[in-house]
Amino acid sequence: MGSSMPSILHNKAIVLAVESQDRSRAAYPLPDYDIVRDVFFVLTHDAVCVHRAIGRLVDSGWSAPGGALLRTLMDISVSAVAVNRAASPKLAAFRYLYSGLRRHSRDVGLPAKARRAMFQQIRQRLALLAPADRTLAAAVVKDRDRPYWFAPEWKGPSEVIELYSDPEMKWVYLQASAAAHATFLGARLFRDDPDKMDINPRDVGPRAVSLELASCRWLAEIVRVRNTSEQLGLEEQIDGLVSEIREAVARIPRAAT
Repeated sequence: MGSSMPSILHNKAIVLAVESQDRSRAAYPLPDYDIVRDVFFVLTHDAVCVHRAIGRLVDSGWSAPGGALLRTLMDISVSAVAVNRAASPKLAAFRYLYSGLRRHSRDVGLPAKARRAMFQQIRQRLALLAPADRTLAAAVVKDRDRPYWFAPEWKGPSEVIELYSDPEMKWVYLQASAAAHATFLGARLFRDDPDKMDINPRDVGPRAVSLELASCRWLAEIVRVRNTSEQLGLEEQIDGLVSEIREAVARIPRAAT
């Protein structure tokens, strides 16, 4: 990344996410297994990878398709909120980790050996849970497959966003939602000079910058959710970064947003 403000904020968001990993490790050094912290470790790792990929796309002139990755980052955020806000975070964490594997283990089109290996992996994770949690998680294994891992507690990602995100995050989500990001307008939302029809990369302009800043904001919000769950003491750093992001957004030419 270069030395521009969006690039600086891009790296600050990564540093913040890594700090949450380090603080979690330091705050909970005991070997006792905790499935919720395990999920937040995975979500933070995946979010940083997606955020970095968005940065590379912006730098390379491919901000328009980077919008699809922003949608991925939003979905990671939804998963983080769903785990934190669930009636039982531990049970939600188990659903997050194993709903997909459970679905594949039931797929008769897959080799029986592969299906048995998947189910064995689920059993191994069940054995790590406390007895009371194990009973509830075993019921999850027997549950029917659903479109979203966090169902039936919430119907879909938009419901989670509507209930727990602030208005500016809701607006960004609507622009890059599954129903919008590949439409005629959605595919051009982060493309500078959107009426120019060619297949070459574009110079980094205001729309590309807005994608970069949106990525920074969603990564910061994922860390915020984790900070709330694990009490990591990162409130000041999160609020400071979000303030810087808002200031940078305010400087983007209005016609580009």
